[in-house]
Amino acid sequence: MIRSLLFFLFLGALAAYLFKMVLLLDFNKRVYNHRPGSCRQVEGIVHGSEDIALLEDEGIAILTSGVFFISPREKDVKGQMFLYDFAQNGTFKAEPLKINGKYDQENFHPHGITHIVTSTGTVRLFVISHTRAFEHSVMVFRQTRQLDLVKTIRDEKFIRPNDLVAVSEEAFILSNDGSAQTTVTNLIEYMSLIPSGSVVYYDGKVNHNI
Repeated sequence: MIRSLLFFLFLGALAAYLFKMVLLLDFNKRVYNHRPGSCRQVEGIVHGSEDIALLEDEGIAILTSGVFFISPREKDVKGQMFLYDFAQNGTFKAEPLKINGKYDQENFHPHGITHIVTSTGTVRLFVISHTRAFEHSVMVFRQTRQLDLVKTIRDEKFIRPNDLVAVSEEAFILSNDGSAQTTVTNLIEYMSLIPSGSVVYYDGKVNHNI
């Protein structure tokens, strides 16, 4: 009797887990492909693009490339920032941006990016960066046609940052998409369906959990 009860409880829990996993993987959804025009490949970027900041008034986009996120990548994968100019005539190419300032180039692997226009009209970028040891920071840049490093922000609340949005010249909201730091623990975290993400607000001086 007890064995039968435990067996049916196990089947019920398994069915609930599989149903939740199906919903999570969006197997039940239909996606309609909408394109505003012809799809063209942007040249110049070798190691993929993770995120884009669109500066509409300037007619450009800033792209992050070469992200290192949990899974190891080849040693030749270089973290870079690119500029794409929408005013190009007949070409579709992103150009690498020169970064001025003191930082560890070997451990610069940009991920999420956001921007804000300051009171003086200068564009300020906030960029999440991961090292090959999977340590995290937010790098602040002043953007012209080059990038000037203003400062680097590190905090223990940057557990596994993925994206962020600027809310002022000094403040931003950042999302951690989980807590696992290795491929194996990330798989366990994903399969367990335990919500381990978090949101952090940086007020310009201190981080606060939201």
